[in-house]
Amino acid sequence: MLTFLYHEGSWTRGIFRRPAGARAVRELRDSLDAGEFQLPLIRDHVFLIAGVFKDFLRSIPGSLLCCELHEEWMDVLEDDEVEEGQVLMHRLPKENALLLRYLLAVLHTIKANAHENQMNAFNLSVCIAPSMLWPPGAPCSPEVEGKETKKVSEFMMEHCQQILGEEPTTLFGGPPQRCQSDETTTGKHTISMSLECKYKKELHRLM
Repeated sequence: MLTFLYHEGSWTRGIFRRPAGARAVRELRDSLDAGEFQLPLIRDHVFLIAGVFKDFLRSIPGSLLCCELHEEWMDVLEDDEVEEGQVLMHRLPKENALLLRYLLAVLHTIKANAHENQMNAFNLSVCIAPSMLWPPGAPCSPEVEGKETKKVSEFMMEHCQQILGEEPTTLFGGPPQRCQSDETTTGKHTISMSLECKYKKELHRLM
């Protein structure tokens, strides 16, 4: 899904902002959970894939960035220190840290193509941050908490290359390539499979 969003999302106006139908998201999520994913990865399905991915992020226990580190993430924002963000990434569970690397690369690349998709770092953070981090327990001020959480994700997107320590596009084998038609190309499918293998190998190496 991330590979598809990396390539198609970069060219899609309102990616992560335009909602997909709740029923369609639920049905696709259920088919994924059952190991029966059959939806063709074509341009028409980009908002549905984005919706399912956001739903997946919200289902991660304790959030992708780990709610127990919520205060530390707020400190990163207050101190404006990229190095602190790198340290916190290493404190995340290995699976979370690896997923975060690929997600940041996707968001950074979408942001870099904002002239096409109208999704700058602020717009993306409004749409994706609530699915990435939340405080432990109920916040005393949801409006303030939400605002600060969005600033954390925006900060990470703006400093993505420094935080990752490499050019984000290298994680996906190069710059995003838009499909020329509504058909899934063999080349794009091959790229997706090779990146999936790369992701699994990296995860296995970290464990």
